[in-house]
Amino acid sequence: MNKLRIALFLPLLGLGLTSFHSQAANVNAMFSWETADYDTPNNYAGYRVDFNINPDKSNWYFDVGFRQREHDNKNRYQRYDLQGSYRFKLNNGWIQPGLKVRQDLTNYDNGSRLTIDFYESKTNYQFPINKDWVLTGSVLFGLQKKEDKRSNGVTNTDYLGWEIEPGLRYFVTPNINTTVAYFDGGKQAIRHEEYDTKETNHNQQLRMYVNWTTPIGLIVSPSMRKSIFGKIEDRTNKGVYIEKDMTRYTLQMAYQISPQWRVMTEYYNERVENKNDGNKSTQDYFKVSFRATF
Repeated sequence: MNKLRIALFLPLLGLGLTSFHSQAANVNAMFSWETADYDTPNNYAGYRVDFNINPDKSNWYFDVGFRQREHDNKNRYQRYDLQGSYRFKLNNGWIQPGLKVRQDLTNYDNGSRLTIDFYESKTNYQFPINKDWVLTGSVLFGLQKKEDKRSNGVTNTDYLGWEIEPGLRYFVTPNINTTVAYFDGGKQAIRHEEYDTKETNHNQQLRMYVNWTTPIGLIVSPSMRKSIFGKIEDRTNKGVYIEKDMTRYTLQMAYQISPQWRVMTEYYNERVENKNDGNKSTQDYFKVSFRATF
């Protein structure tokens, strides 16, 4: 774990020193506070810090992030992110492949610990069709390595994961655009011996986004996610098959206070219904952020 932390943050330190001392990069630093309410002891609150670095006259982009949360039940969660990508410009569009490393670490109040390491390749793209229509989306493939440490021993599981989100964006006016996208994501455990007890997840969604830059400069961005084909499919490592239905409504707002500072907020309400037993759960999430540009 310590080695991964060093691997994640040494590049940030080096790039940060280069950018601040020689002014050879555009740097966005975002500081956020986030909280989620499940109406259960799993409610959490915590902070996160994110950096985006783009060297001047370069198509390289580097992203580094850290977040920490504490739950009402005293569980503690941390995440470390590091990503590098390169944007290839093609005609009026672009394609941007990148590599990402991430670690999720949860320490439970009973002494157990869950560690998940992610090694991912993600490609974003955007290609205008004409002045009003744009093809946009992303493709991600990766490996997840999970270590579940409990009092009765340690369990290790590897997963192959994917996220695919092709979309079509329409500019109603230069200040208003809307995007409709299809999302397909999931993971497949690859270390269980019997196929019919392998842990799997498959999640298909319809996603809709709106982005409106108002006359006063406030950017308002509502969005919606809805499970399609009736369900999210989960199979546990004991072979139990679960079907779920998910709906999420989100509202994001951003305002440029000055050339260097922007304030942003995000709220979403997510409802999940377990089709097996009819149980329903709700999550309310809120985040406020300040972004500094250097």
